[in-house]
Parts: sequence; structure tokens; C-alpha cells
Amino acid sequence: MAFFIFVQTMDETISLETYFEKKNIDWQKLSLQEPQLWKKLQDDFAQMHPNSFEMQKKFILNKIRRKYPLKTF
Repeated sequence: MAFFIFVQTMDETISLETYFEKKNIDWQKLSLQEPQLWKKLQDDFAQMHPNSFEMQKKFILNKIRRKYPLKTF
């Protein structure tokens, strides 16, 4: 019997804006209302793989998602 583990990886060339949209975060509101946090997240995202970024920032991203939800119609 064989077991397989499926690991979903994100595209390494994704932009932070696209990443936030996939995570249902309104990055435009975030960038306007908290420019220092936005700049810090941009710097961190540029230096690491999106999966590593997600693992390191998981709790911060959840708080941001609740504060700046992306409104989809």
C-alpha cells in the first residue's frame, strides 16, 4: 500500500497584490491606511517564497483579512 502526500505550492512569481487578492484581503485599503505595515509586508514578501511568507505571517494575515476584507460581488 502506498501513500501519497499532495503539497500545493504557489507560483514563485506571484505579486503581493495578487497574493492578497487570493487571500481575500483588500490590499489597496491596507496600503492607504497602514503604509508602514504595507511596506514591511512588501519587503518580506520580496525576500521569501510565498509559502514561507504565508507560514511566517499566518496570524498577521488572519488579522489583516478580518480588518480589510476584499468585497467581491
